[in-house]
Amino acid sequence: MSRPADAPSPGLVQGDAARPGVAGANEIRPAFWPLIPRTGPPSERDYRSTALYLRLLMAEANGATECEIARDVFLNVKTNSPRLAWLAARSHLERARWLFENDFLPLMWAMDD
Repeated sequence: MSRPADAPSPGLVQGDAARPGVAGANEIRPAFWPLIPRTGPPSERDYRSTALYLRLLMAEANGATECEIARDVFLNVKTNSPRLAWLAARSHLERARWLFENDFLPLMWAMDD
């Protein structure tokens, strides 16, 4: 079965930003990946996700549980599945912790303030 000519490429999704009249219209965002590697050298994705990592680390520092983080950050924004939201919260939080512990400079600068 072939896809319509105006359909997004496989692996890419269009969100609200793709609606006409919305800032960033025609912007295509990468697909949501709930599981990311815990360790490894910083990637371009880590630099793009710095704000998310900061939000997760600050929520954890303020006493939020993984379930609360999943509900507030990922559920209904990235996915409608509570299980996927929880997996994403756990995975991204583990990555954020690992990067912080291994001196990922954008996190170090932000947490220094």
